[in-house]
This record gives sequence, structure tokens and C-alpha cells, in this order.
Amino acid sequence: MFNPWTAELQRLFLLLLVATPAAAGIIEGRVVLEEEPVAAIRVGAYPSGDFSAPATATADSDEAGYFRMEVPDGFYSLYARDPDKKMFAFCGRNPVTVGAEPVWAGLQGVPIAPE
Repeated sequence: MFNPWTAELQRLFLLLLVATPAAAGIIEGRVVLEEEPVAAIRVGAYPSGDFSAPATATADSDEAGYFRMEVPDGFYSLYARDPDKKMFAFCGRNPVTVGAEPVWAGLQGVPIAPE
């Protein structure tokens, strides 16, 4: 009797199953401070409101303040901090929902008071 699920085909099927990436969504946005773009600040996407945990993904803003990152579908809080610029930034819509369509998220910078 012919068995189409030979050991070779089973291994190939498992390899394809493991190698298939999870669905990825896109987060695009801009970081500003008082309406001015913030360049070279790292934006992190956090799967919970705990910003002390590692970010799922990060992206640096360009000279016009824009950033873009890919993350698995889900809910993310967006946060950026730059001690050298003495500021942090956050998205007022946290958490954002990432799915099939790209998500736009603006981050507003907040100056850190000098100590």
C-alpha cells in the first residue's frame, strides 16, 4: 500500500511548519517635541505597559522624526527615552493594536527636568 507520508515528507512538512514566521504587523509613526521632529531616538514596542521589560522591537527615528518597525500581531505600548537629549516620548493611544493593516502612532516628547 502506498503511503504519501513517508519519513522524508514528514520531515519536510515539519521543517516548513517550524520555519513559517508568525504574522507580522507594521507600526509607523513620528516622534515630536513641541511640534519639532526628534531625530535619532530609539522607539520600543512593549507587549505590556511594563517598559522595564525588553522591547519586542525597536526602531530609531530618522532626521524628520519618522520610524517604522515590524512586530508580531498583538497589542503594544510605544515608548522612547533618550537621556542625552533629556527627554522621553510616548504614544497617547497606548496600547496600539497591530494586525493586518499598518498602524500609525505619533509619539509626543516630554522634557526630563534637570536634577
